[in-house]
Amino acid sequence: MAVKIGPCGEFASADDIAWSAQQLFFQAMQCVYPEPLRVLRDDIYPEYAEWVKTVSASGLESASIRTAGESRVPGSASPVLNSFLAIENTAPKLRGAILHWANRFHLIGEMEVEPEFHGEQWQEIARVKKLWPCSETVWTLFLWHSTEAGSARRRADPPQIPIYQRYFGATGQGQVHLPHWFPELETDEEYRKHLGAIIDEYLTARKQQLRMAGAVPIPAKKSLEHFEWAVLYQVAQRTYAAIAQWHQDTYPEADVIGDDTVRHGVEHVAKLMRLQLRRGRTGPVRGKTKPRR
Repeated sequence: MAVKIGPCGEFASADDIAWSAQQLFFQAMQCVYPEPLRVLRDDIYPEYAEWVKTVSASGLESASIRTAGESRVPGSASPVLNSFLAIENTAPKLRGAILHWANRFHLIGEMEVEPEFHGEQWQEIARVKKLWPCSETVWTLFLWHSTEAGSARRRADPPQIPIYQRYFGATGQGQVHLPHWFPELETDEEYRKHLGAIIDEYLTARKQQLRMAGAVPIPAKKSLEHFEWAVLYQVAQRTYAAIAQWHQDTYPEADVIGDDTVRHGVEHVAKLMRLQLRRGRTGPVRGKTKPRR
C-alpha cells in the first residue's frame, strides 16, 4: 500500500518530511514488531509516571526549559512533560533508561552533514535532531499518561502508538501580481497566454526561493511495506533474506521479492527519517515475527 509522506503539495521542509516518515516507522513497529512498545510500557512508563509526579509537585510542569534548537523538533517544547531535553536536564535516571531502550532496539538518529556555512548553534541543533527517537518516545509516554485515549492505547495488547498532529510549518509566502485585462487592446485568448507566461515565471522564481530557504520536493508516495521491512531489519534484527520470506508469507499475492529489493527499500526510508542503520549480521535470528493477516 502506498502512503503519503509529508504534507500535501510539492515542497516542504526536510524536517517535516522526516517527521512524517518517523511516524510511519513507529506505526509499522506497532503492527509487525511491538516488543519495543511492550518494554517501553512495562519498564519505562512507571518511571516516567513517577517523574511526572515530581515535576508537577515542584511547579515546573508549565515552565519553559529550552536549549538551542529545541523548538525545531517535535517533543522539545513546553510543557516539559513531553520534552526529552527537559528529562535530560532534570531526570538523569529516566534519561538513561530511555537512551538504553533506544540503543537496545537500534533507534539511533543520523547526524546531519555539517553545512559549509552555519550559525554558532548548528552543532546543538543537529544534536537535538539526532535525538528524534528519544523525543518521539517521550511524546508517546506523555500521551499515554495525559489523555484518556492515550491511556487506552497504553493498556492495549500490544500497546499502541498515540496519534497526534503536527503543524507543518509554512515555507514562506510569495505573491504574484496579475495585470488587468484591457479588452480593447487584446483578446481573451491573448490575455490568457500573457497570464500563463507570468505564472510560469513566478513559479520558477518561487521554487528557486523555496530551495534557497531549505525546502525540498515532497517525495512521491512510498510503500508502507518498506517501513515494515525497516522495522524488521533495524529493530527485530532480521536479515534481508528473512524479511523477503516474511513478505512472501504475509502478502502471498504480491510479487516475489529478493534481498536487494528489501535492502533498497530499507535504506531509502532510513534516509528519509534520518535513522542510522545498524550493521547487518549473519546467523540465526532471535524471536519470531508472525506474518500479518
